[in-house]
Amino acid sequence: KRDNSIPFNEFGPTPDAKQYDEIYGIGFNEIYNLDFLKLKAKGYMRGGDLIYKDEMFSIDDRHIKKEKLAQLSALYEEGDFIKIIFGGELTNQELNSTKAGLNTLDNNALFSSITLFLFKNLTINASGRIDNNAIYGQEKSGSLGVKYNMPENTEIFSSLEYAFSAPTLMELFWNEKTVYNFGGGYTYTSEIYGNKNL
Repeated sequence: KRDNSIPFNEFGPTPDAKQYDEIYGIGFNEIYNLDFLKLKAKGYMRGGDLIYKDEMFSIDDRHIKKEKLAQLSALYEEGDFIKIIFGGELTNQELNSTKAGLNTLDNNALFSSITLFLFKNLTINASGRIDNNAIYGQEKSGSLGVKYNMPENTEIFSSLEYAFSAPTLMELFWNEKTVYNFGGGYTYTSEIYGNKNL
């Protein structure tokens, strides 16, 4: 929790403004060893509260962000030959802002990975993930890689990956139009709009 004293905007220091941040986080990471596989449970809850006040321009903004994640995965290994990982996760994001309103974003995902260790020098890895998001729907991503260990501490590797960039809450929902009046007929307008169709 901190007072950031004099913040900056696009014109420089703003001595009439104040900015306050409050950030918190809590989580866990636990591993369970069973006879035939290893389970990993992971979770966290974190958030932030940003307050910005500027009496000169009558700005009194507050942005509260929260994020929660729960993930369970399993690791199966068969000697030095094969390694398999599979699992799922649930994520929830929430934004409560004077600029963007109250918005939530839920995402559920399943993922898996398989690694083969062949001839002591050759490693092949394939992985995949399916995300099901409340806003942008279902997306698939994956990768395929090969690595060969050569003599003299040299590795040759190649990979092919397909991924996507999920839009953030700000990119989806941010909505701001601020008009600054400086007198003498000079007015500056700042506009930022999110796109829910990303």
